[in-house]
Amino acid sequence: MSNHYREKKIGYTDDGRLIQFDTGESIMMDWECPMMEFQAKQICMNGGDVLNVGYGLGCTDHAIETCNITSHSIIEIHPDVQSRIMSLGWHKKPHVKLYFGDWRSFLTRLPKFDGVYFDTWDEGSREFFEFLPNILKPNGIATFFNTPKDDHDGDNIIDESIDLIHQYFDVEMTTMEIPFIDSYERQSGSPDRYYWKKEWTTYYSPLLRLKKR
Repeated sequence: MSNHYREKKIGYTDDGRLIQFDTGESIMMDWECPMMEFQAKQICMNGGDVLNVGYGLGCTDHAIETCNITSHSIIEIHPDVQSRIMSLGWHKKPHVKLYFGDWRSFLTRLPKFDGVYFDTWDEGSREFFEFLPNILKPNGIATFFNTPKDDHDGDNIIDESIDLIHQYFDVEMTTMEIPFIDSYERQSGSPDRYYWKKEWTTYYSPLLRLKKR
């Protein structure tokens, strides 16, 4: 991720969003939490050691804490979100490991995980999927926040990374119905721009498992 995101002023609103102040664009919204909670439980199916890349509102991490796991690692790049994490006392949990910075800076320090979730802001995903096989245990499960806006072929996986995903992983597609979707204005700060369309009511969560060699 380039430094321009890390240097932007972002913050939490009283109505349950993490926003970019100069544009009013929502980085994360409370209506997304059911999807992230769904995926958090998926990556915790094997228990063990779990990693979440991108804290946001904390929906994924709070859901991970309800599961039977051994350790919980969090990577977060933005200073304002890091402050939020510290204010909530995540650093006091003995089974939680915090990595503050760009996930790329921890490539040689990360162990292997039983479950991995990836949801960062304002960057592509190909580089992470190339790296993911190095930190996923042989029977581990990984997934990511999967938006239809990046899928133009109707296969429910982001086009940018579909070749890499199928190169390294077997994919099991799971689904859930989204209970509520925000208005365009609350999503993007504009009545005519969207992040998630109203008709995208089914959420597709791809479960990635390493191909057997």
